[in-house]
Amino acid sequence: MIKCDGEYKWFWEIIDADTKFLVATHSSLSSN
Repeated sequence: MIKCDGEYKWFWEIIDADTKFLVATHSSLSSN
């Protein structure tokens, strides 16, 4: 995790919106 705006968040929650689809796909594959 990284700290952002006083909150700890997972890195992929902060990635630019244009890449969120790719990140969500990667996260889904990783969790299986």
